[in-house]
Amino acid sequence: MTDIRPTDPSTLTTEQLKREIATLQTLMNEKFSSVEHILKLMENHRLEQKQDNQETLIATLSAAKEAVVKSEIGMNEQIKQLNLTLVAAVESLRRENTDLKERINRLAG
Repeated sequence: MTDIRPTDPSTLTTEQLKREIATLQTLMNEKFSSVEHILKLMENHRLEQKQDNQETLIATLSAAKEAVVKSEIGMNEQIKQLNLTLVAAVESLRRENTDLKERINRLAG
């Protein structure tokens, strides 16, 4: 005669629960790893964008600085030219004034 003992259902249920919990644990670990990977990618992208923005800002400020320097040089040249023109005009007026004085003195004298 074969000994047939009934299997305890609570033991089978416990074993099945342990297998399911282990499977869920594995799935959760995979999901957490996936989320960590995505967060790392996002952080790397953010850092790259930050670096790009800093480089763009530095280039823009450098270009603005160069533009101001060129503008100042241009303004200085214009001032020099205006000064030369003014000096020439004053000299011309001084000569005319001297000529007029000489004419008046000749006529008076």
